[in-house]
Amino acid sequence: MSLGTDASLATIMAKFKSVYGPILSLNTVMATFYSMKQAETEDADSFAQRLEDTAHQAVTLGRVEQKELNALLKEMFCAGLKPQTKLATEFLLENKVLAFDQLSLEVKRREKELNIATTAQVHAAQIMEIAELRSQVAQLTAEIRALKQTSSHSLAATHYNHANSFTSTTPARNLLVPRASVPTSARPNLTWTEANRSRGLTTCFRCGQPGHIAR
Repeated sequence: MSLGTDASLATIMAKFKSVYGPILSLNTVMATFYSMKQAETEDADSFAQRLEDTAHQAVTLGRVEQKELNALLKEMFCAGLKPQTKLATEFLLENKVLAFDQLSLEVKRREKELNIATTAQVHAAQIMEIAELRSQVAQLTAEIRALKQTSSHSLAATHYNHANSFTSTTPARNLLVPRASVPTSARPNLTWTEANRSRGLTTCFRCGQPGHIAR
């Protein structure tokens, strides 16, 4: 049912209440409006829409006049922006000529550019970090390889020195099995032995004397 253009505020509020449920009180609406801030994950356009919806509730309740709405929205929009967004759009916020709709649109564009630049910076930082990590890994790999080579050379040198030490302290002649030899004093007198044989005497092989056989 249409209320018509002559409907009173009370009639309109009653209609709102019947259709949309309980209506917020004037004090609640104004307290909400003046405390609104852009959320950390909220873009400027969404914040502007939320701010405008609350302001229109205040107009409907008779707390704010329509002619004051633009200036009030600009004021609360500038005050509620995130610090980084506010800093990047300061020159826009100081523009007194722009209407609220124009201001919110320009801030939205600038915020988008800022987000793109921030994303690019983060991406570049990540690339640099990955490159640095790769460089560190390559350096560590080279150092480990060098340590392995040094260890191998040291082990080979130790084995070589040990072998040389064994050879120098153990003469080759000591490694050979000596031949069985007869002491000089026990060697037979060959001249005497040959003389005895010529006379037919039995001669000892060990001492060369006649008369017994060496056992």
